[in-house]
Amino acid sequence: MKALVLNALGHGFDLEAVEIASPRGCEVLVDVQASARVDDLTAAMVEEYGGVVKFAGLIVQSGVNAFVAAEQALQVIPWTRIEAFLEPKAILE
Repeated sequence: MKALVLNALGHGFDLEAVEIASPRGCEVLVDVQASARVDDLTAAMVEEYGGVVKFAGLIVQSGVNAFVAAEQALQVIPWTRIEAFLEPKAILE
């Protein structure tokens, strides 16, 4: 799995392949599939605002999921065509 790793202070994050242990107890392993840019957006969020990579990743992923849900919803809405005409009602001199 790829992860953003902080190898040295002041140098930003490096994207590296890491081994992830199987979930234990009440832990779950989440598979991110919605965006190829999640890692980039997470790194930008952490660098800009500070904070924990895991939390920032969840926030970024929830934003990505919102766009995916909106796209799916827009495809099932029964759209109808509405025509509007703008006509002047009076001429002011």
